[in-house]
Amino acid sequence: MIAEHAVKHRGFKKPALLLEDTGWGKSNHRTMSAALKQNQLAPAVTKWFNWGINENAVRIMLREIAQSGADCIFLVANAPEGKTFARAMGSLPEDLCLPICSHWGITGGDFAESTGIGTRTKIDLEFIQTSFSFINNDNDNDIYVLNDAEKNIC
Repeated sequence: MIAEHAVKHRGFKKPALLLEDTGWGKSNHRTMSAALKQNQLAPAVTKWFNWGINENAVRIMLREIAQSGADCIFLVANAPEGKTFARAMGSLPEDLCLPICSHWGITGGDFAESTGIGTRTKIDLEFIQTSFSFINNDNDNDIYVLNDAEKNIC
C-alpha cells in the first residue's frame, strides 16, 4: 500500500526503502520491490537498521539516502525507531529532508510528544493505514493517509 500510494498519488519515482532488519522488514522488502517493479520502478537504495538504532547513526543513514538520488523514503519501523527517524530527519538541513511514506506503526506510544510540533511541521511525513471489514468484504480496501494538513493533530 505504501508503494502504491507514493507512486500513484504522490508521483515518486525513486524511493529509498528504509526497513528494520527483521522478518517483517524483509517481507515488506519483497512486497514493496514487487509493487515498484509492477510500475517499472526500482528502489534507489535499500537500507536496513536494527532496533534501538541511535539518532546519530540515523542521520548518517538519512544523508546517504539523500545522496543516493532517492526522491522519498518508504519507512517500515516500530514506534521507538519511528520517533528516532522523525527527529533525525527534522534535524537535517532542508535540502537533505526527503518525504517519508510510512507504515502507521511508527505513531504508537508517545510519537507526537517525543517528536514535537516543530519537527512534525518541518518534515513531510505520511502514515499509511489500510482498512478491512469482514462485514463488507468487497475486496476494495480503503487507504487512510495522515499527511501535511493533518500532522498537527498527532
